[in-house]
Amino acid sequence: HLSVGESSPSRSLNVSAVPPPGKRAAPGQKLRLPVLDVRFAHNDQSERFGNISTYKDSSSGSILQLTAELLAGITDPAAVPIFSVCWFEGHWYCRTGNRRLAAFRLAHLLSPRRFRDINVWVVEADPVFTRGAPGRRPKLTTNLNGSHCLGRWLVIRETGEVVGHGKPGHAQYGVDLLALLPLAACTADIDVEAEEDERAMAGGA
Repeated sequence: HLSVGESSPSRSLNVSAVPPPGKRAAPGQKLRLPVLDVRFAHNDQSERFGNISTYKDSSSGSILQLTAELLAGITDPAAVPIFSVCWFEGHWYCRTGNRRLAAFRLAHLLSPRRFRDINVWVVEADPVFTRGAPGRRPKLTTNLNGSHCLGRWLVIRETGEVVGHGKPGHAQYGVDLLALLPLAACTADIDVEAEEDERAMAGGA
């Protein structure tokens, strides 16, 4: 599975790429992006939400709990505070909300049609993101997972599991437990059936 040793970045953190046509957005603009198009900025993260007051319900507990509530319909995706993203070197990265993204990535994994897209706010990739504030490390630390990570996965500190796409060998965080949820299994089946129906309709057209 995944090796999470420290590694030097293989790319400069000082030059931001220009978003291609269709992906340009001014800071402060609200976008709806495919969940899989947003990358993690942190190399690892605690599974527990730090700012409980950010949330209006029990989803403030952990990534796994929020994911379960999303899948079960207890928490409406619109009730989860929108996080911010920035365009950097050809990709959208979390500027805030890495844990929220992790919850939506897990929900997408089990129910891809229901959790295909996510609302985000656009901000600039500022020096705090790329180089860090004085005496503090940058917000972008994916290089600590190796130069090949580039935000594709996030390591959960408490378990060593990952959310996202990494090297073979690391288990996806919480998926074994989430798959036991009756509603999660049901919605996953609905997604598969809907896709099969669409293929059948396309074939008969």
